Amino acid sequence: MPVLPLILPAPIGGGDLVFNDVNDIIAIEADFIRESDSAPVRDAIRNGLLAMFRAYENSSSRAAALMDVLTSEGIYLDGVGADHQVFRADGENDSDYRLRILFNGDVTTPTAVLAIAESILQPYTAIPPVYLESIRDRGYCTDGTPSFRAYVRSGSVAGNCDPTYTDRLFYDDRAANGGDYIAARHPGGFWCFSETLGRYFILRIPSLDAIDTEVANVFDGTSPLEAIGAGAFSFDGTSTAFNTYYYVSATTSEAVYSAIATSVSRIVGQSIRWQLEVDPLLTA
Repeated sequence: MPVLPLILPAPIGGGDLVFNDVNDIIAIEADFIRESDSAPVRDAIRNGLLAMFRAYENSSSRAAALMDVLTSEGIYLDGVGADHQVFRADGENDSDYRLRILFNGDVTTPTAVLAIAESILQPYTAIPPVYLESIRDRGYCTDGTPSFRAYVRSGSVAGNCDPTYTDRLFYDDRAANGGDYIAARHPGGFWCFSETLGRYFILRIPSLDAIDTEVANVFDGTSPLEAIGAGAFSFDGTSTAFNTYYYVSATTSEAVYSAIATSVSRIVGQSIRWQLEVDPLLTA
């Protein structure tokens, strides 16, 4: 911080300016330049140098501030976030985006992982993310003697199809567990893995392909869709509430998937492996 009282203009985020007035220029001049009391050209050069140095100091101070996550804003904050592999969600303001970049809370826990994924998905779907753990929630083949079982889901059948492992508290086992269940623990089928090392989880999210194809249509006056406001509308520029886009959403499904992947990767613990699975059969 600069020393008070401030000599304006002064960069709040830095120290005192090196050149505050023309005397700071005079102080570094050679003696022969200062000999004459009256030298209009010299004095004009002094004022020009002062203006140049002041402009440089303020610009460099602003550049330093825009590189700091605490003071950056707009597209510059986007760049800082990208350096941390955290990308701005569609419509996300600087304050919320900054908090996500700085986030250093719970790590690895299912609650933390699901909260991040759900916060990014929320503008696009009401279907929440779910997860499974590779060792305990995978499918197992038995000779029929044990009471537990796993189910193979058809490639066209939506719904649960969770295994019957009562200790995992799946929704379908709630009666056997006194009504208790963990809603977000939801394998949704018979999962196979090539190893038994564990420390691996699958995060399942619904498909967002629809946001890539929802377009703002232009009609000729004969479509019933116009009656429900489904078309594209043009304005005279005076409205701040409406705009016209080719697509209903200003983002893409790929951008949302990427935001989830990078955000979750930041908080998983060392040696924890994970996979993002986009499942079109995942339902609410």
